[in-house]
Amino acid sequence: MNRFAFSILLTLAFASFGCGKVNLKCSPGKTSCAGGCTDVTSDARNCGACGNACSDGQACTNGACSCTAGLTACGTTCTDPQTDATNCGACGNACAAGAICTDGVCGCPTGKSDCSGSCADLQNDAANCGTCGNACPNGDGCVNGSCGCGTLSTCNATCVNEQTDNSHCGSCTTVCGVGHSCQAGQCKCVTAGQSDCGGTCVSEQTDNNNCGACGVVCSGGKTCVAGACTCPAGQTDCSGTCVNEQTDSMHCGTCATVCAGGKSCVAGGCVCPAGQTDCSGTCVNEQTDNSHCGTCTTVCTTGHSCQTGMCKCTTAGQTDCSGTCVNEQTDNSHCGTCTTVCSGGHTCTTGTCQCGTGLTDCTGTCVNEQTDNNHCGGCSTVCSGGMTCQAGTCKCPSGQTNCGGTCAVTTSDRAHCGSTCAVCSATQLCNNGSCVTAPAAAFATNPPWGDPTGWTDSSSAPLQASLLPTGITGLTYQCRTGSVSTIATLPFASCDGASGTTAVDKPAAGADGSMETDYRYIQGAYTSNTVTYQFYAHSSLNGVAKCAPKFTDAQYVTAAQNYATANPTKFTIPATPLFTGDANLKLRNPFIVVPFKGVSESIPMGFGGWPATQPFDFTTKDLSLRHRYSLSADAKLLILKRNFAAMGTNSCINMGQHHGHGYRSPITQCDAFVVNIKGQGLCMSAAGAAPAVVNNTDSAGAFVSGWNMIRTIPYGVGNNGIRSTNLCTTGNCNGAQTLLPP
Repeated sequence: MNRFAFSILLTLAFASFGCGKVNLKCSPGKTSCAGGCTDVTSDARNCGACGNACSDGQACTNGACSCTAGLTACGTTCTDPQTDATNCGACGNACAAGAICTDGVCGCPTGKSDCSGSCADLQNDAANCGTCGNACPNGDGCVNGSCGCGTLSTCNATCVNEQTDNSHCGSCTTVCGVGHSCQAGQCKCVTAGQSDCGGTCVSEQTDNNNCGACGVVCSGGKTCVAGACTCPAGQTDCSGTCVNEQTDSMHCGTCATVCAGGKSCVAGGCVCPAGQTDCSGTCVNEQTDNSHCGTCTTVCTTGHSCQTGMCKCTTAGQTDCSGTCVNEQTDNSHCGTCTTVCSGGHTCTTGTCQCGTGLTDCTGTCVNEQTDNNHCGGCSTVCSGGMTCQAGTCKCPSGQTNCGGTCAVTTSDRAHCGSTCAVCSATQLCNNGSCVTAPAAAFATNPPWGDPTGWTDSSSAPLQASLLPTGITGLTYQCRTGSVSTIATLPFASCDGASGTTAVDKPAAGADGSMETDYRYIQGAYTSNTVTYQFYAHSSLNGVAKCAPKFTDAQYVTAAQNYATANPTKFTIPATPLFTGDANLKLRNPFIVVPFKGVSESIPMGFGGWPATQPFDFTTKDLSLRHRYSLSADAKLLILKRNFAAMGTNSCINMGQHHGHGYRSPITQCDAFVVNIKGQGLCMSAAGAAPAVVNNTDSAGAFVSGWNMIRTIPYGVGNNGIRSTNLCTTGNCNGAQTLLPP
C-alpha cells in the first residue's frame, strides 16, 4: 500500500471516532470487536461473536469453542483424563486422597502403597507400619517399617529428637520461641550476647525495656547504653527525666529552677523576652501594660489605657479630671470644666448646665410649670388643699370637689358632705353625699366561727369572720387579734389584710391560748364602737381526725322529745325557752357557761349536802375543746356532740356518761348528749338507724342523769381521761377540777 492510500485509510479511521467510540471499517472476513478487526471464526476471545471468550484449554474452531487436541471437556473445563486425579480415565472419576492418575488409572505414587483405598508410606506410617493395617500400639511411631522410635522420643505418634527439635525441645510440649534454638534439650538464644527475658531474646546492653537486667525499662528520654539507662549528651537527669537545663523553662540552670511570669530559659537563666521588663517576677511591656505603665508601680485607672508608657484617656474627646476620664460637653458632674456640677434637674449640654425642653429654671431648679404642684403656672404658685397642677392651673383631682380651697370626696367626707360641703355631726357619717346616723359595728354571725382547731375552722380552712356590712361608702373596716391579756395594746389594721373595704375579718395565725378579736370601722375622723369575740386556740388538735356525729341535731331533739313523752318523771322539756342563746350560754371556745335552775339532788348527781326536797340553782363551766354545742330550734334543749378524735389514739371515741356515784361504774359511750335546764341529760346512741337513748341506769337500777356525769374520754390521763365538766362557779362543786384555759 502506497503512502497516499495509507493516509486515506488513516483519515477514514480517525473520522470513525465519535464521542470516544471506535468504529473501524474492517477488510472482508474480519469483524470490528472492541476497537480492532478480528476473525470471529478462530479468535478465542471473540469466538463466533464479539466478547464470547472460550474457557481455558479451549480453542475457537469455525466460530465455536472446543477443547484442544488431547483434552476432554468435563463440564465447562477441558482436562486430560490420563493424568487428572479428579477426572481419571473419565469425567467425575476422582482418585482417593494421596493417589495419582497415571494413564487414566488411579494409583499410589512411588514409595507409597494402597491400603484400603488410601496411599500410605509403610516405612513411617504408624497406622500402616511395614504392612497395611499394622498400627503401632501405645502411640509409638514407625521407623523403617518397624514400630518404635529407638533412641528418639515419641510425640503424637511421631519420632522426634528432643535434644535438637525446636518444636519438642526437652519435652513434647516445649516449643522454642523466635530467636531461640533447641540446644541439648533447652531453648537458648541463638545470637551470642543475648539474654532470655520472659521468652524473648534481648541484648541487655542496648534494650530500653531490659537494660542491664530483665524488666529494667529506660524512661524519661533515657536510652540503654552499655547496660545502663543514660540521658543523651547535653541533657541532665532531673527526677528521672532528661532535660536540657540551658533551654528548659521547668528546669532552667538547675533541676529545681522553674521560669515563671512569662520568662523563658536562655543559656541556663530565666529572662524576659526582648522589650519586656521584670516587674516583681512577671514580664510586662511598660509601654502598653495598664497595670505597669511606664514603671512597674503605675496602674492606669478606669477609662485610661497605657499609651507609649503613659496613662491616657482611651476615648477621644474626653478629659482627665482627677484621674477620671469624662466628656466635659455632656458630663453632669464635670460640665465645661472639671469642677462644674449640674444640679436641680439641669443637664450638661454642649458644656453648659441647661434645663430640658418644657422645663423652667426656678431658683436653680428645673420644673415643669404645667404639672409641678410647687411651681404651677409660675415659679411662686403652690397648689394646696389637695389640689394638683393640671395644665399650669391648680385643680382638684377627678372625683373630688373644691370646698373652700380644700379638695374633698363629698360622697364620703364627713367634713365636706354633699354638694354644699356640709359638716356632719359627731354621730353621723357621710354616705353618698348625705349625713346619716352611724350604724353600730357588729359581727354578721355570733359566734363568728365555731370551735377552731388551732387557727383553722371546722372545715380546716383559716379562721375568717363575716362582718355586718354598714351600707356606708368610703369607710375602712379595722380589726386586731391577739392574746386576751395584751389585746388592748395592739394596733388596729385593715380586717381583710388589704385596703379594709371588704366586710370580712381574716386574722393571722398566732400562738395557743385565750385569744380575742376586735372589730370597728372608721370614716375620716369618726371611729365606731368596738365589738369583741373571745376564743381559744388549741394547736395540739391540728391534724387530728374529725369524728362527725352520725345524726342531725333535729334527730337528737326528736329522740329526746319521744323519751320525755314516754318517761315524764325522768326527763322533762320546759314549756318555755330557758336557754336564751349565746347571751347567757356563751357557746364559744374554750368553755361554755350554763346556768341550771331548780336542780334537785339525786344520788347519781353526787352533789351531797342538800335534801332532795330542796332544789337549788348552780352554774357550770365546761371545757369545750372537744365538744360541739348547739341549741334546739325552740331553745329548750342543749345538744353536746363530739367531733374530734381522742388525743393520742386518733380513734373516734365519742363522749361518755359515767354511771353511778363516786366513779364506781364504767363509762357508756354516747354519740351526743341532750341536756335540759334542770341538768338532766340523755345519752344518745348511734348504733341503730336513728338515735336512741342509752339505758341510763346504774348498777342498782336507778335512773342516771346529770350534767356532772358527762366526761370527755380519753384525754391522755388515766383510763377515764380528764373530767371536763362540773367546773362550777356557784353552788356545791363536788370534785370540780380547774381546767379553764389560761
